[in-house]
Amino acid sequence: MFAADADHDGLGLVQVNSPFYKRIVRFLKSIAEEAPGNVALLFGNLRFNGTSTQRTATSICSSHDIDTPTSDSKGTNTASGVRSDKPTSTTEVAISDFELPRRGGRVPAYLMNGHSRNSDFYGRNDILTQMDETFLAQSTGLQKKDSLQSFVLCGMGGLGKTEIAIEYMFSRKDKFDAIFWVNADTIQKLSIGFTQISQTLGLENGSDIARDEIASRGIVKGWLQKPIIAANQGTPKADEEASWLIILDNVDDPDTMYDFWPLTSIGSIIVTSRNPLSMDSVYAPTIGINLAPFELDEAAPFLQILSQREFQLNSLESCRKIVELLGGLPLAITQMGGIIRRRHLSLEEFLIYYANDAKRLHEMRVPGQNPTYNQTVSSVWMLDALSKEATALLQVLSFLDPDRISEEILFGHAKDVNAPLPYYPKTRVAYIDSRTELIQSPLIFRDIKNNELRIHRLVQEVVRKKLTDDESHSVFETVVVLLSSCWPSIKFDERNMYLRYRLERAYDDEAGDYASLSLEILDQIPKEEIEHSEELKKMLSGGHQYRAVSLIFTDTPGSLVEVQAVIDLVIDRMKRWNREEDAIQLAESYNVYGMALTRAKEEDKAIQSWWRSYEAFGNITDGRKLLRQEWPAIHLAIIYSVRNEAKKGEDILLPVLKAREDAFGKDDKTSMVTGKALHALGDTRLSQGSLDEALDIFQRALVIFRATIGDNHFITADTCYRLAQQFHQDRATSGSKVSCSYESHLNRYDYRLTTKANCLSKVSRFTAMSGGTSLKRHALLFTKGRLLKAMGNVVEGGAQLTRAMEIRREIVPNDHRTVDQLTDQDFDELVWYYSRQILMETMTELGWRPWIGWRKG
Repeated sequence: MFAADADHDGLGLVQVNSPFYKRIVRFLKSIAEEAPGNVALLFGNLRFNGTSTQRTATSICSSHDIDTPTSDSKGTNTASGVRSDKPTSTTEVAISDFELPRRGGRVPAYLMNGHSRNSDFYGRNDILTQMDETFLAQSTGLQKKDSLQSFVLCGMGGLGKTEIAIEYMFSRKDKFDAIFWVNADTIQKLSIGFTQISQTLGLENGSDIARDEIASRGIVKGWLQKPIIAANQGTPKADEEASWLIILDNVDDPDTMYDFWPLTSIGSIIVTSRNPLSMDSVYAPTIGINLAPFELDEAAPFLQILSQREFQLNSLESCRKIVELLGGLPLAITQMGGIIRRRHLSLEEFLIYYANDAKRLHEMRVPGQNPTYNQTVSSVWMLDALSKEATALLQVLSFLDPDRISEEILFGHAKDVNAPLPYYPKTRVAYIDSRTELIQSPLIFRDIKNNELRIHRLVQEVVRKKLTDDESHSVFETVVVLLSSCWPSIKFDERNMYLRYRLERAYDDEAGDYASLSLEILDQIPKEEIEHSEELKKMLSGGHQYRAVSLIFTDTPGSLVEVQAVIDLVIDRMKRWNREEDAIQLAESYNVYGMALTRAKEEDKAIQSWWRSYEAFGNITDGRKLLRQEWPAIHLAIIYSVRNEAKKGEDILLPVLKAREDAFGKDDKTSMVTGKALHALGDTRLSQGSLDEALDIFQRALVIFRATIGDNHFITADTCYRLAQQFHQDRATSGSKVSCSYESHLNRYDYRLTTKANCLSKVSRFTAMSGGTSLKRHALLFTKGRLLKAMGNVVEGGAQLTRAMEIRREIVPNDHRTVDQLTDQDFDELVWYYSRQILMETMTELGWRPWIGWRKG
């Protein structure tokens, strides 16, 4: 039985010499090669009616005529071990009476394979606890006695799988009578490991071991199935069953475990593996975890400790910047911490060093650091061992956004890739084989439901740094070919769709740079030529609009001037040529103008501009009236909710949502627009005091955002922020009015992001992401600090609140109130309306107080 990385249609497409093909061949070959030894083990060590029959594997394997073992009339065997004067038919042998001979093992027995405990081991307590729950009985704290238990630590190289197993082995040594560490990356190493186990337990002497590794393996498996303690030890445990733990380290090919796995045992097995197929073992029910990198809040203190830079001013913030570059990878953090310490670098010096020569740092070994693990960031993923096709695919992936890479991009037009990257997989089978190779490494991760891939950022960086300039150009050219095939050039009258795409992807800085460049180029054209050219005027207004939106979202002055230039240009075009597309752009310009006015604190004028946009879209004669009105309607709903006029926002927003549902279906993912409309509707419900309905709507919006704009967009962050706030309020609830509010939602919905812990994690992540936006950052830190304190983490929560207050004093230096005197409103009123928390006036009247929850009664 094999787990295949293929859908139903591709299951039968097994290409000769592909990894899957080789696994099948290797499996069939092993059956043929090991059959004689297995027969020898079975018939050479059986007891028939109390009489022992012993025969070596070698003697039977070399025999052309395998006889059935029988005993003579005296109950003894002849020299050959299989003949007697009175042969007996095999049908007369009482097979039900045989059993493997048992030999007691010497305990305690510990085979650590040269490992020593890592004094710098950090974190991962949750995983160690999961392993305890798997292996140890809650009542006694000792090994469970009901069945064989196994736990798989799976994940890419550098996540600390082996280190976790080492820590568990040493920290729980007193829980087991016998512990054995076995290197399991090849069958040969497994065989050696089981031979060493046999010696350590005293099950075989030197002459026994010399005869056959297969026999040693069988003897060890026999003891594991019935782990009797040797009677001659003179201990109270003699003749009792021992508790045992085996660590199978580095099982990259799950098939290697086939002949070594004890099927009917009472014991514990830890498996470490890069291959995700190890989580789907056919040998026994397995529990395990796909390891993830450290979260930033856990990784930064770890680097601070390893680098010994706790004394340095603002060292924790600098460490956060470094671990974010390293993607929270434990190996990278350990390696870079050692480099900082041994090269006497300050954290700022390291950041400069890393920016200029990351490749050298990736390859640098730190002398004396973890002698049992000699990998570096550059070597741990064994990139040089990949096939040419898998390497080419990995190189392309290293140039794409790492989080949600559509496989349609990678394969949909692969046939168009020729000269740039000749080994790039061009057929479906070749692509599947290359993808499987990378998944099993595992250098990438696949979401089979959405046909998307994910890759760690540090893997991308290491792959890119290994490329020469010529190779980088070839890969980049290949990426351009693949992307261009999926997104062909658009018609000029569809330019605003492109603008919307850029905005949705939050490329505000880049859009502004390109807009400025286009305006500089247009400035070189004589004004008389522009004055008489409709197309050049369209380009000019488009450039100003791009730059205006970029200035708005980056909170940079000048957006009002840019939008006014657009409006003047469009009105001039309408007077001259009177195109419907000009009327559309004018309506869009009024919408953008409203956003610019909010940056200038002119909210009343902004509302007027959005209504003007809404009405201008309504005057357009095509059938997309309501769909075109969606953005001014969304902005109006948001601002009305902020101003506690939610009913006005609801009245304008609901028809737009209905139009989108009629056109695209409920909760469509054609773009993020429906998600933003739902988010605005959630704000209106929150403002009206309908917490249950608001939470429902925010969760629907979050699903759309994750599918369309991804986890790293600030709009996704805003939605997670809303949910985190609600969970904090849930934690503070003390009255009966909302006693079933949030728990009922958690029961009805199975969204992972809506657990308190995961929302806290998301707020942490976006707090780090929002480093350049201090207004939003201080509000996020305030919410995160309160949430941590509400969950019992008083120390870290207090640190986050202190940092929030430091940022707040920079923004409003004349506000001298303490953190206990401030509320969400005080922090959020400084934030742009687009991301601001809703003021829940109705909820306040009902008894809600943001700093304590609900009043009793």
